[in-house]
Amino acid sequence: MKFFSAEQILNQVIEEDGTLRVSRSSAQALNLVFDSTQKALRVRAIGGGSEGGGERGMSAYEIALQHGFVGSEEEWLLSLKAQSDGIPVGGIILSGNRAPSALFEECDGRMLSKSEYPALFEAIGDSFTPPPQKEWINGQPWVQQYAFNAFPMAADLTWEEAGDLGESVVVAEVVQARGRVWILGGYQRSKILSAGIDESGVIGTFTSAGDLPASLGYSQVVMMDDKVYLLGGYTSAAVSSIYRATVGTNGALGAWTSVGSLPLAHSHHRAVVTKNLLYALGTYQSASISRAPIGADGTLGAWTSAGSTPENLFCPFLCVTKNRVYLIGGRKNGTTSASSKIFSASISADGTLGAWEAEGILPFGLSEGACVVTQKSVYLIGGYITSSTYSDKVLVAPIGSDGRLGAFIELASRLPRGLVGHCATLTSGGIYVFGGTCNTKIYRATFGGGENDYRTQTYRTLENEGFSLPNYSSEIPAKYHYIRVR
Repeated sequence: MKFFSAEQILNQVIEEDGTLRVSRSSAQALNLVFDSTQKALRVRAIGGGSEGGGERGMSAYEIALQHGFVGSEEEWLLSLKAQSDGIPVGGIILSGNRAPSALFEECDGRMLSKSEYPALFEAIGDSFTPPPQKEWINGQPWVQQYAFNAFPMAADLTWEEAGDLGESVVVAEVVQARGRVWILGGYQRSKILSAGIDESGVIGTFTSAGDLPASLGYSQVVMMDDKVYLLGGYTSAAVSSIYRATVGTNGALGAWTSVGSLPLAHSHHRAVVTKNLLYALGTYQSASISRAPIGADGTLGAWTSAGSTPENLFCPFLCVTKNRVYLIGGRKNGTTSASSKIFSASISADGTLGAWEAEGILPFGLSEGACVVTQKSVYLIGGYITSSTYSDKVLVAPIGSDGRLGAFIELASRLPRGLVGHCATLTSGGIYVFGGTCNTKIYRATFGGGENDYRTQTYRTLENEGFSLPNYSSEIPAKYHYIRVR
């Protein structure tokens, strides 16, 4: 709390005899006299008769409350005594085995509320507060909001051809770490392609980098620390397999090993990491959600059922904002037109997802496209509109301070062609789009985008909710140190 002396409270001057005269109006005033014996202020009303007579004025304590003092009358009187003893808020004293008064707290490093102790925070600030912690963002960082990229929402994007994969790569997965990009599998493909990223964010030439254990398209990839997980997918049918490889510090992708299976065969689905939980959302023919806990070493625990998505929509766009997971668009099995619906669920403190909410619609139905996210915006790139119409458009929506998306708008510039089944990522040099149906090309839009090594850069800062007291608990005797807090 902020301490107000009589002078500060009433903007007056104490006279030589120790009396503080305070005008309340032309007809009334208060006379506050400091009693050196009682160590307190006595108040009498004047201007309306003899002492004790006339209309009662406000007490000094009541005036203090009006001017921002927070606390009981006893605490206010103690604060005056502490001030008269020369101990300011934030002052540290040595005392006996207990605090000298309710105005003091032990110097034990506890965190206090800034709103409950504003005067103390004003006095010591964050001098004794540890720096904010960093929470590493696992999952697919290129579709998750992150704090270090403050690039504003683009008014437009200009696309250019930036290379060739040498073959059509459809419904593959992209993963990025340690200054490299890998394109994993695809429809009826087991091949892995890899390319380096230079310091300016330019992706080089892709070369062969081995094979997956199976031909997998419509899969999902997530990263957890230095581990890459490939979840489910489609061969001649949906599969439940889970494979894992480790990214070395030299940027090499290690051998793939089988590490269990999903509770259901998942393909055309989406996956997301929230805190210490991994979610698999929906399948080609089901809205079922499964989740598994993530161990401290990045390994997965047992899978359990976790409800269902609002509708059975396969291949929606997925993105993660500040505290929400979004499923955007998608397509129902057996239909030839994509959905324009937008759904979101909150992410709780323990990582579990809340109830799904409808949040408006897209300008048109869209599925099986690519998504990238910055701190400010979500971009939906290309996608399936109908069986005969593939989108060459880019939609963008702002991310609000509460993590909710604003309305999607269409950028003026178009992709070089309509794309479906492609994948995309975000480097410091721009947005890259790879392959897609009947397409071998790589397209790039120069952009103040993401990072070249998400394993060392992608985190969100967990701001401290309060500030810390000094900590003398390691000193002997520790409990003799007290700080004035009010």
